[in-house]
Amino acid sequence: MSVKLMTAAWDTKLASVRKLVLLALCDNANDQGQCYPSVKTLEEKCSLSRRSIFQAISELEAAGFLIKDEIRAGRSTVYQITNPCTWRTSAVDALVHLPHHSGAEDAPPPVHVAHHSGAGGAPITINEPSIEPSVNHHWFENFWRAYPRKKSKGNAEKAFAKIRPNEQLLRQILAAIERAKTSADWQQEKYIPHPATWLNARGWEDVPMVSVSNSSSDRDRKRTEFLNELTGGNRDANTIDANSSWV
Repeated sequence: MSVKLMTAAWDTKLASVRKLVLLALCDNANDQGQCYPSVKTLEEKCSLSRRSIFQAISELEAAGFLIKDEIRAGRSTVYQITNPCTWRTSAVDALVHLPHHSGAEDAPPPVHVAHHSGAGGAPITINEPSIEPSVNHHWFENFWRAYPRKKSKGNAEKAFAKIRPNEQLLRQILAAIERAKTSADWQQEKYIPHPATWLNARGWEDVPMVSVSNSSSDRDRKRTEFLNELTGGNRDANTIDANSSWV
């Protein structure tokens, strides 16, 4: 057990489920922050379902609290607890403040058993419901806050769900939005695509647009080149005929 990591975990502002799983990992970690408890061990320590353990670990990893190492193939996963000094400055710090799971989510998902018609002893089919990661909704909210044109939120959320981004793609999308905000086209809201349209068109993959400052510099450069071409570099810009035009 690492007392240093345990103390740091207690001081976090994480919601209860994530904090409990982080504490369990720190309780198993050595002074270098490495541990490899089985999922069963974590279930027993935290009194949580396997589903909740996996979800909490995934969110802790996305938020920069730990790194999973798969080098122990076929055995328990090795977890590397990161330096507590970096926990408050995570690149995806918004995930730290996700609401904790409800009691219903902590319970194992229900199993529906459907019997085939026919004689007794016929085989049965067990259908387990698909699990949608709740984090996707909160990632959409991050996208919605970042996107400058707030139109048709319902359509935007449907388009976002269709993409089903992982953490890496979410970073790419948010970075593309920040670049686009500096472009000349996005300085007026009427020229900014609706968020659903932008998502459906995979706008984050577009070639980066020229920023407003770069656009102004290009115009000045082209004007200077045009004047030099007309004057041979000898005449002042003010002597150019007012009817002259430049690109």
